[in-house]
Amino acid sequence: MVDEHFNTSLQEENIKKSLQVKYEKTINDIERLLILNNNSIDDMQYFVPAGLLIITKSSIANFLPLKADKDGLFNWRDLKKTSSNPRLAGYFDVFNFYLLANQYFRRGYSLYNNYAPHFIEEFYKLDKKNLDAYLSVDENVIKIDEPSLYCEFDRWFGAPFNKNISLISDGIVKLKPPDIFDGNSMLFNNNYSLDVKWSTKDNIKTFQLLEFKDESVKVYENGNTIYPVRYIHAEFDLNRKIFKHFDGAIHFYEENHYFEKRDKDINFDLKSFSGSKPTSKKLFKINGEIAVDDWSNLTTHFLHGNPLIYEYFTGEYPQYIKRILDLD
Repeated sequence: MVDEHFNTSLQEENIKKSLQVKYEKTINDIERLLILNNNSIDDMQYFVPAGLLIITKSSIANFLPLKADKDGLFNWRDLKKTSSNPRLAGYFDVFNFYLLANQYFRRGYSLYNNYAPHFIEEFYKLDKKNLDAYLSVDENVIKIDEPSLYCEFDRWFGAPFNKNISLISDGIVKLKPPDIFDGNSMLFNNNYSLDVKWSTKDNIKTFQLLEFKDESVKVYENGNTIYPVRYIHAEFDLNRKIFKHFDGAIHFYEENHYFEKRDKDINFDLKSFSGSKPTSKKLFKINGEIAVDDWSNLTTHFLHGNPLIYEYFTGEYPQYIKRILDLD
């Protein structure tokens, strides 16, 4: 019996070769552009969800017509000019190729996978009349072929948040799956814990959140195994009853830091750790007048598939978990 994975890999390799022939001129133009900017092609790969990709030796940010800010993010107004189809949100037409929204918006944080529903789409659709919005893109990945809609079934939806934020007490909340799921977190999508902190200074109420996956979720950077932890920070103006700032990032923990931090609260100080301190990559930020509904919707989608954020916002698990636990 022929191995199914082998068949899939062979099919993808054949598609890759076909696209390389079809886009030969584009590839040659890109290679010349890279050489002119002291860069080069490191690899070329094809994945069904992402298409034909060039991986570059170093960042392409220095010769893009779009300029990143101090956080390495690109202004959404500039990006949107290059992306007119919200159903293909995440692909930005620059020169004769496409930039991609950062791979840490993808399922499993991997270029192999499609974008996790539906943060990029919701970010695209957000009314930005009174907002300055910024997004991270992959700075060493170039998409060559035309984007196409890649559909996957998903049961994840944004969660409403109806509490009066002004009345939320300052403090820390730590949420974890029920003990009966200890050691078997598939139902909770490998989410280990969720740390939430509210604090107030003058007329600003600050929200912080850390999302820890279990130890099976890791990524590999420069030969090192690191643990990705999503982080959200937002500032609520108590006088105007709106969020004035909202950003999301991904933190990278070494193994000893990860196991030490995940069972502590969000205030735990990492300064006492030996070795490299956790690094961080900001993925998006929004400044301006951000409605509570937009904040909760984007937060839920940024933490795609995490029932713990749904529980925090609504006081109950998503319907699919309630049905399995017979809680209806």
